[in-house]
Amino acid sequence: MTNNTIYILSACLLVPATGVLYLVHLHKKLSKKVTRKYLHVGEYDLTLGRPVNFPDAGTEPGTKVFTDCFEAKVPTKSLPPLGYKDLHTKFLRYNMARFSRMLQGYLLRLVNRDKADTEGYHYDSILNLDFKVGDLVMGTYRVTRRDDATGLVELGFEQDKHVAGVMVFRIERDDEFTSFSTQTVMWDPTDYSVARLPLSKPLVRYWHEVTAMWLIDTGIKHLQNRD
Repeated sequence: MTNNTIYILSACLLVPATGVLYLVHLHKKLSKKVTRKYLHVGEYDLTLGRPVNFPDAGTEPGTKVFTDCFEAKVPTKSLPPLGYKDLHTKFLRYNMARFSRMLQGYLLRLVNRDKADTEGYHYDSILNLDFKVGDLVMGTYRVTRRDDATGLVELGFEQDKHVAGVMVFRIERDDEFTSFSTQTVMWDPTDYSVARLPLSKPLVRYWHEVTAMWLIDTGIKHLQNRD
């Protein structure tokens, strides 16, 4: 084995290792600002709120529904004096546009490359979305509910053969603090008793957690004009 080969193999091992170490560092750093409130695989807990597109079968005993929720709180005075509608629109535009340029976003574009909605993947197009009910984002997420009176927005996954779900965004505030939370719910529409779900795999879930926490954190910084 030549020295050049050794250097190349060492580099190939070092790059993934460096990436893993960075993810671990980032996860630890974000965990100080963003809290995981909930993680469960099983019967869906209706006390968390029932999304519009959630099926009746998902609440039955023996079902395997993936649910997690992350939350961050900041002083209300650190945010602009906007209503829920404008806060959520600005937050979602920034977050989903950034997400479209992450690896997961590119993978979604690859998976959905045959769909007609190519405009929905464009960074600038997402920044101009109003996130009204019916709007399609990145060919995968459709706004299924929006309640600006309570600070609630739901983005349903366009159903795949074995994966369906919803992301629920909430903003709640009082005079002292404002909380931003993101809840992910995922299920297998062909068999609710099994967990053939991407987020049921530890490595994929860890990647998802880092992404979810990072998007909440950077979205809040954007609202605070700190990006």
